[in-house]
Amino acid sequence: MTRFLVVVVACAIFLSIQHVVDAIHVRKTIVLEEGNSIILRLNDDLFGFKKGGVLDVDVDCDSNFAPAMSIITQRKNEWDAKATCGEVLFTHRFNLTHSLLPDRKKYHLMESFGGDGRDGFYYFTLRACGGLSSPSPVTSVTCQVDLNAINPGGEHLSRDLIPLPSMFLAFFFIWMVGCVLWLTNWLIFYKYANLLHSFISVLPILKMVSLYFQYQRFADISKNGEEQDHFFILRVLTQSAEIVAFFWLLLLISQAWRIVEPALSRSSHIFVLVISSLLFISKICETWANNYFTGVSVLLILAIAVVIIRSSGYYILFLRQKEHRIASIFHEELEQTQTISLKEFSSPWANKHKLISNMRLMFVLYAFFWCIIQLSSEFLSEHRWTVFLMDEILELLAYGSLLLTFRLRDMSRYETTPQREPESINVTLLETSKKIPLAVLVPLANDKLLQFMDYIEKERMRRKEKEERNRQEQQQQLAEEERSRQLQQQEEQQQQQQQQQ
Repeated sequence: MTRFLVVVVACAIFLSIQHVVDAIHVRKTIVLEEGNSIILRLNDDLFGFKKGGVLDVDVDCDSNFAPAMSIITQRKNEWDAKATCGEVLFTHRFNLTHSLLPDRKKYHLMESFGGDGRDGFYYFTLRACGGLSSPSPVTSVTCQVDLNAINPGGEHLSRDLIPLPSMFLAFFFIWMVGCVLWLTNWLIFYKYANLLHSFISVLPILKMVSLYFQYQRFADISKNGEEQDHFFILRVLTQSAEIVAFFWLLLLISQAWRIVEPALSRSSHIFVLVISSLLFISKICETWANNYFTGVSVLLILAIAVVIIRSSGYYILFLRQKEHRIASIFHEELEQTQTISLKEFSSPWANKHKLISNMRLMFVLYAFFWCIIQLSSEFLSEHRWTVFLMDEILELLAYGSLLLTFRLRDMSRYETTPQREPESINVTLLETSKKIPLAVLVPLANDKLLQFMDYIEKERMRRKEKEERNRQEQQQQLAEEERSRQLQQQEEQQQQQQQQQ
């Protein structure tokens, strides 16, 4: 079962690498060499126009020997990175008109989209075939490409992403209400809070802040075509912190920290700190260093998932065995003297078992549905806002269930009966002249000792009565056997007398 859960989590993690969605506002520098053709896809994500949208392209080359160029539009199934100029598939082709300047050549294109035959989702590809103009005194030409895809009203988002600013703003207010409810609950039951509840409080706050920066990201792209630098930095930091905080909390709960264990072991403490720090650094490096760090993040999250599943499974079994032992003790020794039921007597352990079981179930379901959403995103490339919506709903349910499970309330039902520290007692040992122990004199100075001695005496009397009953039963059995033997002898004597007569 554990292996199956790990496989599900691993699939979810590998499929959960989200594409960076931006407006189609591209600035690229290309180098055209003599005798070489070039096919360059300008946008990483498909772009869809509403009716009245415009594609605007400007290319500025540093030489007037630049070759003829065109822009082709390609649907998802038409793009092939290995295709040559003669093999490339496309939906539309637009030749760039050019103007010759004394020292360079400029190209321009402006086309309307969104109408009949132009309402699909496209990649925009620059196509320059045949090499430099002949004869050419230069061996290479450098060109600056500037492409803008704009929907009506100055909207820079693709038509399937236009709902995102409103959607993220709505979720921001939902999480704001959630934070207010959590804070209210904290104020009412603050006396029951421990350090675990303080750490859990970080998660909804980070989620709310992350949603605000997501809203600001798409609002800026919608209006200006690009995200502001300072909001970009803050968004990357908060999103990375949110992901790390979620897995960090699950690690702590799976280790039963502040639930069963008052403190983490030294090795567990080091592991949680090190792997959380590495995951945070790796998530940041995915954006600011190299995409290869995505593989590092995947490995780290997979290691965390394995620990969460195995550790929570261990403590679920531990608490289940604890419940069985308590039930056995209750039935054997305490059932007649207790005024509460077995369910009430064992409820602290049962409630702790429920906490960890709910967390484990939430994590597995979260990973499973995360995997389904990422698989479905491959078929929703023209409805990407639905993928974002499903992601946010899944996180709302997962985070919300975690907050609901560990919300503050009267936590006394989770507390077991406190154990008394052993007390030192002075005793007197009676010995013979040959130092052979005869007896131990124990002072009966407190109620617990008296109760203990009373229990010992009752146990001794119970055993004595049991032995007496067994002895009487044995005597009765022997007497019955004796009577049966005598009766059998009498019958044999009577038979012998009858035979003699």
